[in-house]
Amino acid sequence: NKMQRYSCVIIEDEPLAMEKVALFIQQHPELHCVATFYNLEEGWRYLVEHSIHIVFLDLNVGGHFSFDRLEQEYITSKIIITSA
Repeated sequence: NKMQRYSCVIIEDEPLAMEKVALFIQQHPELHCVATFYNLEEGWRYLVEHSIHIVFLDLNVGGHFSFDRLEQEYITSKIIITSA
């Protein structure tokens, strides 16, 4: 009976917050972090090119409101908003 694994990406510009989200993912064997990004544009380019199950997305990355990006390009990933 093989466990379903979900690919995850973290987009977060604060190193401590990135570390906390990565630790959360590590504590859940069904989650697998495949990439991390401190920059919203780089992260979004990755999401457009790759099929990712879950995105842990900071509400505000580098002064950019993440919801604006969600409205600009459609991705199929489930989004979990993170914020300090």
